[in-house]
Formats: sequence, C-alpha cells, structure tokens
Amino acid sequence: MAASYIGMSIAGYKKIEHGSNGARVDTLLMLAKLYGVSLDYIVYGREEGIFDIMADGQPEEVKKYIAATIKSIIDNMDILENNKK
Repeated sequence: MAASYIGMSIAGYKKIEHGSNGARVDTLLMLAKLYGVSLDYIVYGREEGIFDIMADGQPEEVKKYIAATIKSIIDNMDILENNKK
C-alpha cells in the first residue's frame, strides 16, 4: 500500500490524495517512484516539460525563441558528445 511505502498513516495519505493536506517534496518523490511517473505528473497531473514551464503565458514569438534556443543547446550537446568518441 502507498501509505506504508512512504511511511505515513492511511488517513494522512488519504488527506494528501483528496487535496485536503499538502505533501512534502520527499513524499511526492517517493510517490512518483512508487507509481513509476515523473514528479511533474504527480504535481501537475501531466508530464510538464521544461519548455512548458518556461513558455507558459508567453507570446508566440517568445515561445518560438525559447524552443529554438533549447534545440540549439541540445544540438550543441550532441556535437560535444560525438567529439568525445
């Protein structure tokens, strides 16, 4: 059972599950590990990527700039990794 895995009472776990109590970060991490999901999924109810977080509420041109910057960083990381081989 999830409550015993994270070291809390069933009543305490139910309060977190129903949203009447918050949970500590270490508790959320244990739940993510237990259920095999990301912390983003536990917190947001969906997989929230870094792009989603950075671009939230930004105009479309800013979103395009952020996406291009992230792509450039990833491309450069690939180049560096290939040069190591």
